[in-house]
Amino acid sequence: MTEADDGQGSGVASVDYALNGGAWTPPPAMRLT
Repeated sequence: MTEADDGQGSGVASVDYALNGGAWTPPPAMRLT
């Protein structure tokens, strides 16, 4: 996954996105970014 794939612009988000099988569900703190 690249940072563009998760649409959040975050490396951490990219990892979580991949681990969730493409179902990226950000925690409250991540939604602010």
